[in-house]
Amino acid sequence: MSLDARRIRNVGASEVAALFSLDWSDDEEAPRETRLQLWTRKKLGRQREELPRTPEANDRLLWGQVLEEGISRGIHLVTGWGIRPGYFIEHPRGIRMSATLDFVAETASVLFPGRQTEAALELKNVDRSVYRKWPEHEEPGVWELIRGEWEPCRRQPPLRMKLQPQAQMACSGLGAAVLGVLVGGNELHLVAFERHEGVIARLEAEVAAFWQSVDEDRPPPADYQLDLPAILALIGDAVPGKVVDLRDSVEVLDLAERYDAARTAEAAAKKVKDEVKGRLFEIAGNAERALMPDPFNLSMKSIPGGWTPGFERPPHRDFRLTRRKEKRSR
Repeated sequence: MSLDARRIRNVGASEVAALFSLDWSDDEEAPRETRLQLWTRKKLGRQREELPRTPEANDRLLWGQVLEEGISRGIHLVTGWGIRPGYFIEHPRGIRMSATLDFVAETASVLFPGRQTEAALELKNVDRSVYRKWPEHEEPGVWELIRGEWEPCRRQPPLRMKLQPQAQMACSGLGAAVLGVLVGGNELHLVAFERHEGVIARLEAEVAAFWQSVDEDRPPPADYQLDLPAILALIGDAVPGKVVDLRDSVEVLDLAERYDAARTAEAAAKKVKDEVKGRLFEIAGNAERALMPDPFNLSMKSIPGGWTPGFERPPHRDFRLTRRKEKRSR
């Protein structure tokens, strides 16, 4: 069986976060796909597209994958760890969960001495603005390498980045995993996770329940704000000439009225947005940034035109009015 086929028949370590998408409360930490989207891909036997077909020049995922080898070499130079290429592995008990380790780090003399000889090493390329949003607090079993010593990690990665190492350890049998986070291209953070048997047991149970629902053709509940593509993929193309009679459905009438009201409100809101946007441009003039009353930020950078296959993009001003979030308490 090919590697792609084995990945399709398993839930990968980078995919386990999708199993908990309906429980996600922080949009900034949301997984890249929902449980229904994952269910649909596995049901249809499709691999996830890791990179866009026409990558953007500033695509963080693209550069993270391109730079993996260099980041691993940098970690070796900084720490002295032995680092070797990772590998694909399926769960030893046939739970249909798998992991692809970026690298394996030999950290026995530094990380948890006497308990293990190797750790899964996962690399992430993170924008500085994104890293600053990571919550500041300490959690048991999460450590950061500071001046050559492992200390409690004070800035926590998103939950999806914590679940992936646990899934990697579940499949590989390793007792620890290290997250190598390159922030802003030149700031390295090494975060270590101890193996957490409770989390691993929960992941294994969720993966088993997920595959049972696939085998029994029971799709999970939809998040209708995110899952329209998955719903359409499951339904398939419209049948020419087919008509369905929904005239007596109270639910359908309610949905139609809600949609119509939302469409009307959306059109009215767009008029207000365009009016306010134009007035703010008029007041700020050719400034690239405006100092705003609390709690707002306003950026109005000029974006040069450009060409991508099939599309000519004219130059424009990038208008971004954002509201500053309150700092999270520790």
